[in-house]
Amino acid sequence: MSRTSALALVAAALVLGTATIVTLNDYARAASSETPAAAAKSAAAPAPETAAATPPAAVPADAATPDLGAVQPAKDTPELTDEEFNKAFALRKMGKADAPLKLTEFASLSCPHCAKFYAETFPQIKKDYIDTGKIEYTFVDFPLNQPALTAATAALCVPEENYFRYIDYLFKTQNDWAYSDKTNTMLIQDGKLLGADGDKLQKCINSKRLKAAIVDRFQKESKAFEIDATPGFVFNGDKASKFTGEMSYPDFKKVIEIELAKKAKAAK
Repeated sequence: MSRTSALALVAAALVLGTATIVTLNDYARAASSETPAAAAKSAAAPAPETAAATPPAAVPADAATPDLGAVQPAKDTPELTDEEFNKAFALRKMGKADAPLKLTEFASLSCPHCAKFYAETFPQIKKDYIDTGKIEYTFVDFPLNQPALTAATAALCVPEENYFRYIDYLFKTQNDWAYSDKTNTMLIQDGKLLGADGDKLQKCINSKRLKAAIVDRFQKESKAFEIDATPGFVFNGDKASKFTGEMSYPDFKKVIEIELAKKAKAAK
């Protein structure tokens, strides 16, 4: 199966609520990024033992194609209003709008490689390039399973000023919420600690409109920039600059400096 076909299947499964839950050990099979095809294959095979990660919570035997609504009965909530939807679905950015370099990251909140990048590489990028006005950073959800999609909806409904704090926390605690049968409850509890209203979070998590929009955007971005794994990165909206996989800060810095030099040369 091609990666494009695999992404299409993932997108369809997310909309239907039947995307495969992939464990941390399954993700560990990939070198530095997660692809839909690899996730599907690894989910069907026994996972090797890994010493680095804390074992995820036990998953029921029939959870290979879960419907989170069935695992966690959702409270009846109305659909988001147009105003609520538009506010939630707006892209989240960090840094100055007039920064010479625009960096877009495509990440799945349940992807361990994304979590590692966010913990080990991103803080230095923020300090050296985002905080200094050289990069404007945009985070785009690229969910590869139901927990990631659910977390994405919750994150979009915490107070905007706390969005990246919530994303940081989700990556740090990924092994707890992403493989639990209480994912929704944990996401709401954590969101409330950052000032979000519990009922609003529940409303967002239940929103079929918001979930469909997230999936639609990730499909379009995947096609436009040929993103086939997470984490994925694009500079200045240029498909030719695309690359995927976690990277150490020294290596990422080299890429940034090359892109900055190209931008400066073009400006002359």
